[in-house]
Amino acid sequence: MHENEISEKIIGATIEVYSILGPGLLESVYEAFRFNNQFSC
Repeated sequence: MHENEISEKIIGATIEVYSILGPGLLESVYEAFRFNNQFSC
């Protein structure tokens, strides 16, 4: 996988998490949610 593909997946996952949880949470909350969803599939 090339760097651009990896970056695209990370940014896409981050945007998806933000759209589900909404604004105003600590960064650690978004990271935990993204991590849990990444490995639950």
